[in-house]
Amino acid sequence: MIALVVATSLILAQTPSDWEFVPSPEQETLYQQPETWHLEPFFKQLKDQSPSSERPVRIAWWGDSAIVGDGYTGEVRRKLQDRLGDGGPGLMLFSPPFEGYRNARVRMKRHHWETKSVLHGGLKSGRFGLAGVFASSYGGAGSTYELDAPANRLHVFYRGGPKAGGLQLYLDREKVLSTTLNARSESWEDQVWSPDLGREFTWARLRAAGGGRTEVYGIAIERAGPGLVLDTLGIVGIRARRWRKANAEHIAGQVRARGVDLIVLAFGGNERVDRDLSVEKHGREIRETLELFRAGATKSACLLVGPLAHGYEGTKRLDPRLKTVGDAQRQVANEVGCAYLDTALLMGGESAVRTFRSKGWMGADLAHLNGKGHRELGRRIANWLWKRYELWSDTSDADSADYGPVWDSESKPDGP
Repeated sequence: MIALVVATSLILAQTPSDWEFVPSPEQETLYQQPETWHLEPFFKQLKDQSPSSERPVRIAWWGDSAIVGDGYTGEVRRKLQDRLGDGGPGLMLFSPPFEGYRNARVRMKRHHWETKSVLHGGLKSGRFGLAGVFASSYGGAGSTYELDAPANRLHVFYRGGPKAGGLQLYLDREKVLSTTLNARSESWEDQVWSPDLGREFTWARLRAAGGGRTEVYGIAIERAGPGLVLDTLGIVGIRARRWRKANAEHIAGQVRARGVDLIVLAFGGNERVDRDLSVEKHGREIRETLELFRAGATKSACLLVGPLAHGYEGTKRLDPRLKTVGDAQRQVANEVGCAYLDTALLMGGESAVRTFRSKGWMGADLAHLNGKGHRELGRRIANWLWKRYELWSDTSDADSADYGPVWDSESKPDGP
């Protein structure tokens, strides 16, 4: 334990000012938890990245309304991409059926899609896709994505079949069609369309081509080559148990097709107010949901991120029900081999709500963060994750010359 504390102190001293966060004595325990070594498979993926890597390392981050607006997750993405290279904005929906959805790196527009979500169900097949929202159209529906930086690769997750409608792709506002997906196949099955674009782009529009029913789950926009990408997969109002409505085989296939390197679950904010909340019940629901996603990435690392700090009954006192949620998630993480991050403690523990509110980082409802609050929390989470990586790297058996990625975002070569 002494060696661990010393190593952590060295990491703190080496961290750039933009990442600096000085933890309290209580918060320092977050950097010394032995169970965070369960992140080793993910850390190895980071270390193995090189200029010759064909794709970025991928994080899939599921959760509730706390991440729907890509607030703190967007900041985590930005911080890690500054370190590891720009892998792109990640996977996004074609048409979210709720308000507040965004990706911090993309301006999105959509129209005329019919949608079904895993929250409300209504889809007998249970094929809701990786982000939990299925979109369809018999023609005319479209989605537009305007990026903050060039990308050169996209992957469309869709369902093809005998009577499936296609997709038309337009790039960079050009009136000439770039390429078309023919989704027809002998049987109905999930597929991924990864067209060979041979170019960079900063604007993409996908339109249901008609001739049948176009069925899509999401689009991932990336840069080929090394780097990192983080998919923010949140749904407003969802609880972890709602994912029971999804087809397990389908979800495993979607995770496998996406090539997820780190599975992150961030639930508990809504379960916190359940009348029958208990460590046993919440633990069972989290375990079931985690197993649903891990079935498609059995060798990948996993991380459970606890819910944000909430005020209790209109006061700035930390909601005591968060302890029940945290105890359940920590127990599951230990039992199944995942890391666990106590978000409320990272925010300040018992004084988290008072501190975030006094600094103007939390709304008057004492439950939701504003833009500044999301950036602060994202900075702290990225800081925690990176320190864990550095500590693992410093104490691993690999040659010291190979520690960490060998490039930065400025020198990362372009992919094919």
